Parts: sequence; C-alpha cells; structure tokens
Amino acid sequence: MDVVTQGIRDQSPWCLLFADNVILCSTRREVEEEKLKEWRREMANKGLKISRKKTDYLRLKDWENGEVSLQGERFKRVENFKYIGSTVAEDGDLLAEINHRIQAGWKN
Repeated sequence: MDVVTQGIRDQSPWCLLFADNVILCSTRREVEEEKLKEWRREMANKGLKISRKKTDYLRLKDWENGEVSLQGERFKRVENFKYIGSTVAEDGDLLAEINHRIQAGWKN
C-alpha cells in the first residue's frame, strides 16, 4: 500500500495507512472531498477502487455542517469508529474506549 499511494499520501496524522485501510484527515469538508477525488483517480489508475459501501466519515465538532460525497454518492456519517483496536469518537470522548478496556480486563 505504501508503494501504491506514494504520490498521493500526506504525512501522518493527515493520512494513516494500515493494511488496506486508509484514514484521510482534514480540517474542512471541501478539502476532504478533494482528497477523495485524488485518491479515487490514483487508485483507478492502478486498477483499484474505493469501496463506497465500506467508506464512512467522522466529523469532529469543529467541522462545518455538510456531508462528504464522491461523484454524487454520499458517505455514511458515524459518531465513532474503531481503528487498529482503538475507538475514535467525534466529540473526542474516550469513554467508549475506557469502557471497552475495562470490559476486556474483566474478561481476562
């Protein structure tokens, strides 16, 4: 994935790669949509596709309203998601992650 995305990838934390998962970060919705367009073009040039059914977006509290879309197709907005075993929430709250770790500790 590092080789495939070499020309379009931003530095961390604006772009995070793990196996076939990618997180694109930006401070504005319009910038995020431009990044998605660029990624779609580059992936298509290499015979790959962005899975629109698996693609979600998380809007932090400082982001302006609006939805993220690619070629007219809107992505699902989520309030939190799990990435490499940790839960990220739109409000920055760590309660879900703390509860998960407590439960994991009790199970062990």
